[in-house]
Amino acid sequence: MEIERKFLVKKIPPLDGLKYDKIIQGYVSLLPEIRVRKKGDEYYICEKSDGDVVREEIERKIDEKTFDELF
Repeated sequence: MEIERKFLVKKIPPLDGLKYDKIIQGYVSLLPEIRVRKKGDEYYICEKSDGDVVREEIERKIDEKTFDELF
């Protein structure tokens, strides 16, 4: 389950030295919301349920070939 939240900030804090992962993401469908994502060397497909604040999210690993075909 995922809880969607948004925050407004007055100033972005310094981000130097923070660890990060490069993410490549694309949407296969918006209704239902299905996306594919590459994070580092791993690939995922994710389906989200309908909802405003609380939504179910099912994420499964996929192989690179499947990611490339869907992307």
